[in-house]
Amino acid sequence: AFNKGKLKVLATAFDPYLGGRNFDQRLVDFFSAEFKTKYRMDVKSKVRALLRLQQECEKLKKLMSSNSTDIPLNIECFMDDRDVSGKMNRYCTCGQASSSKENEGLVMHFSLKGPT
Repeated sequence: AFNKGKLKVLATAFDPYLGGRNFDQRLVDFFSAEFKTKYRMDVKSKVRALLRLQQECEKLKKLMSSNSTDIPLNIECFMDDRDVSGKMNRYCTCGQASSSKENEGLVMHFSLKGPT
C-alpha cells in the first residue's frame, strides 16, 4: 500500500525449491545422459567428473541468461583423458526432444506458482 511516498509490503511469497540449483541439476542430468549415449561415459560414477560438469553447467546457465544463440559446452580431459562437448540454448532446442520434456516440469511449476 502507498501512503504519501511510503511503501508498505503487505505480503511476500516464494518457493524455496524453485531456483538456480534446480536448473543446474536439470542441465547436469541432461548432459550426463547425452555423454552416456554419445561418448559411453558414466559421469555420475566419478565424483570429480560430476563436479566439473556441475561447474560447467552453472557457467552455461549464466551464459544462457544473456544469450539466445547456441552456447557450446566444452570440457577438456573430462574423464579418462577424453574431451567432451555439447551445446544448448535457452529455448532448449539442442536437437533433443527430451530436453524440453525434462525442463517442462520446472517451467510448469514456475508458471503455475506465478505471482499471486
